[in-house]
Amino acid sequence: WTHATSWDVGPFVRCDKGTYKAVSGPAGCKACPECSTTTKVGATAAKECVADQGCEGKGFGWEIGFAMCPLGTWKNWVGNGQCDPCPADVDMRLPAAKTCRPAHAAEE
Repeated sequence: WTHATSWDVGPFVRCDKGTYKAVSGPAGCKACPECSTTTKVGATAAKECVADQGCEGKGFGWEIGFAMCPLGTWKNWVGNGQCDPCPADVDMRLPAAKTCRPAHAAEE
Protein backbone atom coordinates (compact mmCIF):
# COMPACT_ATOMS: atom_id res chain seq x y z
CA TRP A 1 0.00 0.00 0.00
CA THR A 2 1.24 3.43 -0.78
CA HIS A 3 0.37 7.09 -0.78
CA ALA A 4 2.45 9.50 -2.81
CA THR A 5 2.65 12.37 -0.29
CA SER A 6 1.69 11.31 3.22
CA TRP A 7 1.57 8.22 5.35
CA ASP A 8 -0.81 9.94 7.78
CA VAL A 9 -3.83 10.31 5.48
CA GLY A 10 -5.30 8.15 2.76
CA PRO A 11 -6.33 7.08 0.40
CA PHE A 12 -3.82 4.29 0.32
CA VAL A 13 -3.63 2.26 -2.84
CA ARG A 14 -1.90 -0.89 -3.96
CA CYS A 15 1.07 -0.52 -6.27
CA ASP A 16 0.11 -0.75 -9.94
CA LYS A 17 1.02 -3.69 -12.09
CA GLY A 18 4.68 -3.38 -13.08
CA THR A 19 5.64 -1.79 -9.76
CA TYR A 20 6.32 -2.95 -6.20
CA LYS A 21 6.90 -1.53 -2.73
CA ALA A 22 9.01 -3.47 -0.25
CA VAL A 23 9.03 -1.00 2.67
CA SER A 24 6.31 0.76 4.62
CA GLY A 25 6.08 4.53 4.72
CA PRO A 26 5.18 7.38 2.38
CA ALA A 27 7.63 6.49 -0.39
CA GLY A 28 6.08 5.59 -3.70
CA CYS A 29 6.16 2.31 -5.56
CA LYS A 30 9.27 1.38 -7.54
CA ALA A 31 9.10 0.31 -11.17
CA CYS A 32 10.23 -3.18 -12.07
CA PRO A 33 13.44 -3.29 -14.11
CA GLU A 34 13.19 -2.70 -17.86
CA CYS A 35 11.65 -5.63 -19.74
CA SER A 36 9.82 -6.90 -16.64
CA THR A 37 6.46 -6.47 -14.91
CA THR A 38 4.42 -8.03 -12.12
CA THR A 39 1.54 -10.43 -12.65
CA LYS A 40 -0.80 -8.54 -10.31
CA VAL A 41 -1.30 -5.24 -8.50
CA GLY A 42 0.01 -4.90 -4.97
CA ALA A 43 3.46 -6.49 -5.35
CA THR A 44 5.54 -6.14 -2.20
CA ALA A 45 8.98 -7.34 -3.35
CA ALA A 46 11.31 -6.95 -6.32
CA LYS A 47 11.31 -10.73 -6.73
CA GLU A 48 7.70 -10.44 -7.91
CA CYS A 49 8.98 -8.79 -11.10
CA VAL A 50 9.03 -11.29 -13.96
CA ALA A 51 9.90 -11.12 -17.66
CA ASP A 52 7.31 -9.23 -19.73
CA GLN A 53 6.01 -10.23 -23.16
CA GLY A 54 8.75 -9.89 -25.76
CA CYS A 55 11.39 -10.34 -23.05
CA GLU A 56 13.18 -13.24 -21.42
CA GLY A 57 14.78 -13.67 -18.06
CA LYS A 58 15.39 -15.73 -14.97
CA GLY A 59 14.18 -13.22 -12.41
CA PHE A 60 15.32 -10.24 -10.40
CA GLY A 61 18.49 -10.63 -8.41
CA TRP A 62 22.24 -10.98 -8.43
CA GLU A 63 23.67 -11.45 -11.94
CA ILE A 64 20.30 -12.39 -13.41
CA GLY A 65 17.73 -10.17 -14.97
CA PHE A 66 15.71 -9.48 -18.08
CA ALA A 67 16.45 -8.77 -21.75
CA MET A 68 14.50 -8.25 -24.95
CA CYS A 69 13.96 -11.35 -27.05
CA PRO A 70 16.84 -11.66 -29.51
CA LEU A 71 16.16 -11.22 -33.21
CA GLY A 72 14.40 -14.28 -34.63
CA THR A 73 12.74 -15.21 -31.33
CA TRP A 74 9.48 -14.31 -29.58
CA LYS A 75 7.54 -14.67 -26.31
CA ASN A 76 3.86 -13.75 -25.94
CA TRP A 77 3.38 -14.51 -22.25
CA VAL A 78 4.39 -12.87 -18.95
CA GLY A 79 6.74 -14.90 -16.79
CA ASN A 80 10.35 -15.94 -16.50
CA GLY A 81 11.73 -18.10 -19.26
CA GLN A 82 13.37 -17.99 -22.65
CA CYS A 83 12.04 -16.68 -25.92
CA ASP A 84 11.14 -19.29 -28.52
CA PRO A 85 12.66 -19.38 -32.01
CA CYS A 86 10.46 -18.22 -34.87
CA PRO A 87 9.76 -20.73 -37.63
CA ALA A 88 12.45 -20.90 -40.32
CA ASP A 89 10.13 -19.43 -42.98
CA VAL A 90 9.60 -16.20 -40.98
CA ASP A 91 12.07 -13.36 -41.60
CA MET A 92 12.10 -11.64 -38.20
CA ARG A 93 13.90 -8.29 -37.99
CA LEU A 94 12.34 -6.91 -34.82
CA PRO A 95 13.73 -7.42 -31.30
CA ALA A 96 11.41 -7.91 -28.33
CA ALA A 97 8.84 -9.72 -30.46
CA LYS A 98 5.54 -10.75 -28.91
CA THR A 99 4.63 -12.77 -31.99
CA CYS A 100 6.36 -14.24 -35.02
CA ARG A 101 5.26 -12.53 -38.20
CA PRO A 102 7.13 -11.60 -41.33
CA ALA A 103 9.00 -8.29 -41.20
CA HIS A 104 6.92 -6.88 -44.08
CA ALA A 105 3.74 -7.50 -42.04
CA ALA A 106 5.16 -5.48 -39.13
CA GLU A 107 5.83 -2.53 -41.43
CA GLU A 108 2.26 -2.38 -42.77
